Amino acid sequence: MRPRILVVDDDPDSRAVMVAALRDPGWDLVEASDIDGAMTALSTGPVEVILLDRHLAEVDGIDFVTSLSRDPYTSTIPVILISGLADEASRLAGLRAGALDFLDRSIGADELKAKVVAHTRYGSRVRQMTAANRADTDEADDGSSGFMADLLRGEGGLRIHPVFQPVIDLASGRPVGFEGLSRFSDGEPPEPRFRAAERAGSRVDLELLAVTTQVAAAVDLPAGAWVALNVSPATLHDPRLSQTLSVATRDIVLELTEHDPVEDYAATRLALAQLPRQPGLAVDDAGSGYASLAHVLALRPRYVKLDRSWVHGVDTDHARRALIDGVNGFATEMGARVFAEGVETAMELRTLTDMGVSMAQGFHLGRPSRDGGVARVIHVD
Repeated sequence: MRPRILVVDDDPDSRAVMVAALRDPGWDLVEASDIDGAMTALSTGPVEVILLDRHLAEVDGIDFVTSLSRDPYTSTIPVILISGLADEASRLAGLRAGALDFLDRSIGADELKAKVVAHTRYGSRVRQMTAANRADTDEADDGSSGFMADLLRGEGGLRIHPVFQPVIDLASGRPVGFEGLSRFSDGEPPEPRFRAAERAGSRVDLELLAVTTQVAAAVDLPAGAWVALNVSPATLHDPRLSQTLSVATRDIVLELTEHDPVEDYAATRLALAQLPRQPGLAVDDAGSGYASLAHVLALRPRYVKLDRSWVHGVDTDHARRALIDGVNGFATEMGARVFAEGVETAMELRTLTDMGVSMAQGFHLGRPSRDGGVARVIHVD
């Protein structure tokens, strides 16, 4: 059975233009002029992608996206909103409602078709993954299966909530960036959830879901600050990351996690250079996992993050200070900036400042929160 692409638009001329652009022997194109027609099409067989006019006569397309995302039978279908007025506020509202993309109606035919091809591939993968996880749920006793299905079930299932922790410039005491983090509605810590995703072969999908929610929520953070997104090397190479970053409204820093090795440094640097908004790179947790100094040298990141195990107790440990001094000098020679994570005391902060570490984050400086917790300026006494 050929994949079905549903085109929903109440303007027959606009609908005809999209259908003509998408005409392909490998697809069945289904047309609908209103929501009733769209629901009829959805009830008569599986749909791979929905291309939806944002300004339908009877309803706002964004409201329809919301209802689709809450239905377990339609929540995994990629929806592409399209509008003649794809302004920033509309794009953000559509993405937050559950659309996977938001396009301007002036998009060229070749690019429109390429978008639908990419989303068809993504939707098929998500549904296969969800079906497999549901099938395995009764057999698993370690929580490694079924979690993506729960996340995708809609209002009654698990939810992933973005929070942000400030990164403070130690010279000014002001936030220069925010690290995006994830919290789950059932209260389970994020690390076990991501490890379960790894065991289920779904870590990239979960990482992409996390960064998508963080990019959307970051619009409410203070202007001028970058947002850091945690990704594995596999996610960095996934084409869906480009789609997520294309709607970002601020500078992006990608924190390459230490959990996985980088197999090809040249390919990794190329993938980074081809991403929209030209994100900076940070090597997370330098000194732990695969994030060795050779790793840092090969990647030439903009930022080097000191592992929290190096920071803890730095005010009383000469060996830790010697290590940090070495990394700070190494990074400076490469033109990178060092920042310390896991700063929990005033004395750790003062010691790091005296050592010339330029940026830091940690509970002493601000806990992760929805707004980034930026109501104060940090003073180093």
